[in-house]
Amino acid sequence: MTSKHLLILDLPAGNDTHIIQAALARGDSFSFLTSDLSSYEASAEVWEWVKQARHLVEIENYNEAEIHLYMKALHQFEHFDALLCLVDHRLEVAARLAQVLGLKFLNPETAQLLNDSLKVSELLQSKGIAQATCALGVSADERLVEEPHAQIRVVGCDVFTRDGLHELLGVSEEKFSDNPSVALEGDCFTPMHEEWEFLERYVFSLLDAVGLDWGATHIELMLTPQGPRCLDIKARLADGQAPRLIGTALDACIHSRLIDLHLGVPHNMPSTAAPRVAVSRWVVAQRSGVFNRVDLPQWQDAGIRGVQMHKQPGDWVDNVDRMACVVTTADTRAQAQALAERFVADCVVKYQHIYLVVRNDQPLRSSPMPAQEIFEPRVKHA
Repeated sequence: MTSKHLLILDLPAGNDTHIIQAALARGDSFSFLTSDLSSYEASAEVWEWVKQARHLVEIENYNEAEIHLYMKALHQFEHFDALLCLVDHRLEVAARLAQVLGLKFLNPETAQLLNDSLKVSELLQSKGIAQATCALGVSADERLVEEPHAQIRVVGCDVFTRDGLHELLGVSEEKFSDNPSVALEGDCFTPMHEEWEFLERYVFSLLDAVGLDWGATHIELMLTPQGPRCLDIKARLADGQAPRLIGTALDACIHSRLIDLHLGVPHNMPSTAAPRVAVSRWVVAQRSGVFNRVDLPQWQDAGIRGVQMHKQPGDWVDNVDRMACVVTTADTRAQAQALAERFVADCVVKYQHIYLVVRNDQPLRSSPMPAQEIFEPRVKHA
């Protein structure tokens, strides 16, 4: 396949380089637009990826007149094949720029609408689409307080849309611990199947109502005894660890699929494996201290798809800090969860000791000694 030239507008959280990694892995090139390159240069790890751009464009304050003038000229000189933006507060600018450049992207009117949750709520109400009684865009805690019904679940639906035709990739759900800390234990992503047909109809009605015509969306819903209720609509790929989980379940790089989406490439499911349920679980600190390492289980299972560390030796951790994440797959949610929880339970967390050192010629002081292994109880979850 011929290499494509992509235009990327900023990075999620300022440090999520997965879209760049996916582009380069495909053999594509990219140019990068931001208002502040120094924020990316500040991180050596992030800058190592960003600096590979064919063109690095910095336009102060995201001045749209300057953006349009410069990028139109660059587009004529070195044609862009697709525009990608995964950052909420840049989507309006991205949509208008894509329109100017003639690239496949969310239309500017919908991008502007989705930036105003009150207008979205009013529009859905005018079309008779049921939604949560609380305002769109509020926090999870506020939602549950304002929706005190029994048996409420909050789920996320991830959708790809091409020229107004929607594809529900699947449904995700977070799992929180039952202890007072309410720590996030992990997520579960279930690919689309007939169980979710009632959600598919509702989600597609939401997207049609707001005029969503192209791109990825992440929709959060309450599942109530009265049916699904809309909480929030984000015109972008889900953030955080979610793309990794989705890609693992679908046996595909979801960022690469997103690039294809904006290139207008028809989607074909990969033939290497059937979609499976994917689950993530976190290894969390059970107490405060200086982190040394996590000793992983010695047993193996084909369902263990990867382990990612999030703390480094010498980092200070507090109770319920997340230190490592395991991803598992299986045919059913129960099987994937059981495997992930077994793996986490068999992890051993070790900390460094800090000693008080007394010397006759110096006052008492606290000094960290080299890392020393101590046995800690295995990480357990209720």
